[in-house]
Amino acid sequence: MTLATPTPEALDLSNDRLVTVGRLGKVHGVHGWLTVHSFTEQAEQLFDYQPWLIGQPGKWQALTVIGVLHTAKHDLVQFEGFYSPE
Repeated sequence: MTLATPTPEALDLSNDRLVTVGRLGKVHGVHGWLTVHSFTEQAEQLFDYQPWLIGQPGKWQALTVIGVLHTAKHDLVQFEGFYSPE
């Protein structure tokens, strides 16, 4: 799933002026955490961008990041409203 953030000019989401900043990966654990793969120059900069949008052109959904974990193998995120792997 593509992870994007709008440029300042595109906050209305009515156009395709979005920047792909990462990709969501597989579910991690039973509390809704997901692996995230950053496309930013420094991986931790991914978390400076808000809002996060997931989807594809014309079908974007804004998500609120409520948790970030950095492990030895992966960066993990949890989104508001998603508390289980289902």
